[in-house]
Amino acid sequence: MEELLKTADEIAEKMKEKGYEYFNIKRGAIGSDFRTGIASYLHYASFNDTEPVFPIYAGSGVAATSPDNPYTWATFKIVDDAQKGLRIDTMGISMYECHDGALRTHLELQIKSLEDIPSRQNAAKLIEEKWEIRYEKNQMINHFNRTGMISKNDPDYILEQYKGYTIASHKNNVVGKDMDNLIIVYRSDEFPNNGFIIGLDDSKLSGSRKSVPHNINDAKGYIDWVVGMQQKKAETKPEKNIVDEKAYDLRVNKGMLPKVAIAGHTFYVDIRMDKLRPKDDFLSKGIVFSDIQNYYDEDKRTYTIPYNPKTHEFQEPDYRTIKELPKDLIAVQFPSERLLDRIGWNRHYGFELTNGLEKQGLKLQFEAKQIPWEKTFLAGLIKSNLKEEKNLQKASEKQQVAPPKNSKPKGRKM
Repeated sequence: MEELLKTADEIAEKMKEKGYEYFNIKRGAIGSDFRTGIASYLHYASFNDTEPVFPIYAGSGVAATSPDNPYTWATFKIVDDAQKGLRIDTMGISMYECHDGALRTHLELQIKSLEDIPSRQNAAKLIEEKWEIRYEKNQMINHFNRTGMISKNDPDYILEQYKGYTIASHKNNVVGKDMDNLIIVYRSDEFPNNGFIIGLDDSKLSGSRKSVPHNINDAKGYIDWVVGMQQKKAETKPEKNIVDEKAYDLRVNKGMLPKVAIAGHTFYVDIRMDKLRPKDDFLSKGIVFSDIQNYYDEDKRTYTIPYNPKTHEFQEPDYRTIKELPKDLIAVQFPSERLLDRIGWNRHYGFELTNGLEKQGLKLQFEAKQIPWEKTFLAGLIKSNLKEEKNLQKASEKQQVAPPKNSKPKGRKM
């Protein structure tokens, strides 16, 4: 344990140097520095008399943005190295839509040493550059779809059929048509309305493609990949009538997160971050699942927790001294994370995406129930605290009014 904490100190120092100061660690401290988070995780394992489970995933914010812009999050995969102790194996950088939590783009880096970790500013730059490339590519596709400049008899293009797709490869070095010197792939039944640009088919623009004849290897490779992915999705996609197909498409293909309405505020079910994340509230840490394990009812498969509607957070009263029902907290009940987002839960724990959907179904909208305090354990606890206070008060009063005992004289009688 001491060796692990020693390497945790080294990593924490480097993380701080790189600009990563606050971390969320599952079953560890939330919103703390790296060393404190890891230490609390190891303490949790020691407290439960179990060995720490690796890998550990530590998340840290890269770019906090306004409600109208995306935000970026870094996830570090920490492994237990027999020689080095703790070691960061990979770093994932993800950009999410702020309004619905959908994934814009993702980048994964292999980390061989602490020096390989990019600074927080550089991480933001890397993911932004990747998004810009993807955005520009989408713009080119949209431009091409709008203009519809290719026809079956277009003299500037060579057309080839391949596995149900049409490959349109521009004849090279056409003067004045630099934007058109492309390889475009169409589904044959959609030609020429919707296409996907594979790459520039012009030696002057790409610097690597042959001028004569045309190069379509990338196009065929792309089609092979698309066909393979379609076959894979067909195998994993549930049969009709098992789940809502629209909801399945939104969750799996569009990346939309399920939502839970709690006392009028929307939360995203973010299993990757181990929490219910409040919409448009970046100062709140939300409701962390690992913090509310003691409030889980295995029979009902629900959590019933004390909740602060002003901070949008889980908040416990002082159970040792509480003597009246709290006025600033309410009790809310909602399903387990496994029921809230079965697909996200399956993905996180390595199951097939459709596992359990036939029995459970698929929903993307939930609403938490508000439970009267009188129907929770808190009413009985308050009653017990009041009774204990009364007993202590009686004991104190009795001690004050008790007459002093007469002390017998010591020594030999005369």
